[in-house]
Amino acid sequence: MNRSKAFSTASALVATSLLALFVPPGFSGTAAASGITVTPVAGNGTDSPDITNEVPATSTTLWGPSDVAISQGQLLIADTIHNQIRSVDGQGVIHAWFGTGVALCDTANVYRPSGLATKSDGTVFVSTQCGTILMIAPDHTASIFAGNLSGGMYNPMILPGMLATDAYLSQPAGLDYDSASDTLYIADQGSSRILKVTGGVISVVAGTGTN
Repeated sequence: MNRSKAFSTASALVATSLLALFVPPGFSGTAAASGITVTPVAGNGTDSPDITNEVPATSTTLWGPSDVAISQGQLLIADTIHNQIRSVDGQGVIHAWFGTGVALCDTANVYRPSGLATKSDGTVFVSTQCGTILMIAPDHTASIFAGNLSGGMYNPMILPGMLATDAYLSQPAGLDYDSASDTLYIADQGSSRILKVTGGVISVVAGTGTN
């Protein structure tokens, strides 16, 4: 599987530092056990409802970031409670990449984004707590790729040949994109299943739908 999130263990630690769980604010150093250098790239170690963009990424607040991914040379951050996808460019400046920061379920916003996956052409998939997976094109226009806005339900029924946009998703979280098969994998937390979407059709990969 071609992992769309090009992050090593070292980078995973940096991603966690966005919440300042492992790397305190202002810290830059070497993890002696593995010989890797850990440097915070975004977040100042505090959370706040305030969203400030177009500033150095380490000077602003993040609020419950859940996932990171690389797309077109930028670091994308699912800034979950801020309801926004933010990006950090090569100069270390943070930007609003998608979403207004408003908690709405539509294709102009991302309500509680929790998972990211990317394609080489710049397309980005985002899981939301509206029970949808948004597909955001390189021009930043979004459409619903899976799920629908009718409201998620526990243990959704997935029928053979069902279109992904007809399915109910329940708290979709982690995503991964396999370029070889053009398939998006979805960790659907509420239904305790791993789902996949290929050619617009959704199916169950693992799990029975029971907790």
